[in-house]
Amino acid sequence: MEADERAGILHQKEQIGLAVLIGSEYWSVLEGRGGENMETEKKEEKTAKKKEKKKEKQPEKVIEVKGVRKIYRMGKEKIYAVDNVNFEILKGEFCCLLGTSGSGKSTLLNLMAGIEKATKGDILIKGQNIRRMSENGLAKFRQKYLGFVFQSYNLMGSMNALENVEFPLVFKRVRPKKRKELAMAMLKQVGLGARLNHKPKEMSGGQQQRVGIARAFVANPEIVFADEPTGNLDTKTAMEVMDLIHGLARRNHQTIVMVTHDPRLAEYADKIIHILDGKIQSVEVKKSMEEIEAEAEAEIQAYKELQKRKKEERKRKLAELRQGKGVTTNEVAAADSVVTASQVAPKRVEAGTAQERLPDQSAAENGQDRTEQEKTGTDS
Repeated sequence: MEADERAGILHQKEQIGLAVLIGSEYWSVLEGRGGENMETEKKEEKTAKKKEKKKEKQPEKVIEVKGVRKIYRMGKEKIYAVDNVNFEILKGEFCCLLGTSGSGKSTLLNLMAGIEKATKGDILIKGQNIRRMSENGLAKFRQKYLGFVFQSYNLMGSMNALENVEFPLVFKRVRPKKRKELAMAMLKQVGLGARLNHKPKEMSGGQQQRVGIARAFVANPEIVFADEPTGNLDTKTAMEVMDLIHGLARRNHQTIVMVTHDPRLAEYADKIIHILDGKIQSVEVKKSMEEIEAEAEAEIQAYKELQKRKKEERKRKLAELRQGKGVTTNEVAAADSVVTASQVAPKRVEAGTAQERLPDQSAAENGQDRTEQEKTGTDS
């Protein structure tokens, strides 16, 4: 009997070991048990995996506006600047709030940015309800996640371009050397590598707005709010600025919320929210997240190619400068600047039509203008 018991125990151990080696579900099939159950389990596992993948692919809702109202009181009268507004903005979207003057679009932007407090409703940014934040908490939240581009530039007149762009990094306690490196790199990206030491009064409106854009993007915020960013610019410069904002946002997978009254500028958006009298009239989704991601990849690749070309151009200019071939240091600095806005042939909107801009056209024009100015200065 003892021998039989030992043999039985040994047989059980062998079964357990084999089950561990080949998998319990396969062992049950070999034993002639649970074949149907195994197939059911496999199907359930596949379904669960598909659901998990689908969940992972769902885009993040970076901004959620729920039942928001902003009411101003004038005596006994109530003015509904924003009236029961609901919408969502996804991570990486370029969203435009489009409406006429007085429609409530700028008030809505201010509510989302935490500049004003909503009378009613909730505004969630990255899952956090900014309406319930204290002023200190809101200030820290803005420093961490938000950037701003203003219509009137809002540059510090006593500071040069480099110092203006460095300014937001001071509040993030970035070390001076690192601040300077980041600010210089960003100014080169917006095409102002040769204007680092220029103060606002020494720059054109377009150049000042480029400094404003560099300042907004230098800390790499997840969301950038732009209130009529081209309102003080001529049409040509306005489109160049829009190209710049769009390109930067795509390369860095950032979310843009822009206010404008101009339908031509709204063409840059992936989603257009039409506003009238404080209410949403319609939400126009122009691009899916798949299209946005594909566009971002194309922008990144174009940017890399442009950087490569610029590096080669700078080497050539430096070689010519050393050989005394009449190349100026300003031209070398210009070659070091990187402007993808008009150099990677993005969509441009002029007079209601989409046009493509030739690579390097803007840089060539700017370089030519600088050369002519230098010659004029030398002659005089």
